[in-house]
Amino acid sequence: MNKLISLLSLAILVTVVVSGCTKPQPLPFANVDVYIECFSEDRPTSSSVMRVGNRIEETVEVPRAKLEDVEKAVNRLKKRGWRQLQTNMEVNAWSFILEKDGTQVQFLYRAGRGAVVIASRQASQTKDK
Repeated sequence: MNKLISLLSLAILVTVVVSGCTKPQPLPFANVDVYIECFSEDRPTSSSVMRVGNRIEETVEVPRAKLEDVEKAVNRLKKRGWRQLQTNMEVNAWSFILEKDGTQVQFLYRAGRGAVVIASRQASQTKDK
């Protein structure tokens, strides 16, 4: 009986450790060439693509995102050569705009509402992966 309990405890421990080590999946941008890892505790609930003038905009909503998650994503992009064009901080809202090679990413965070990530590119650009 003790061996069975020990084996069961070990199996549970291994499952917990392995599940905690999975790599975050990227946000599902299909039309704009940008790689942003998912936020720690939430998966996107919706995404949309639209043409705005001569740009393609793809929007992903992450409703339970935290400000720390947004800041980490911004810092990861900056380490990969993205240039931060703008930061705007208000009482309950933050926005960050970054750019690289004609592609722009905008993070909008509202306390209690999560984050919206908008990636855009010229409509004439092709997506290379």
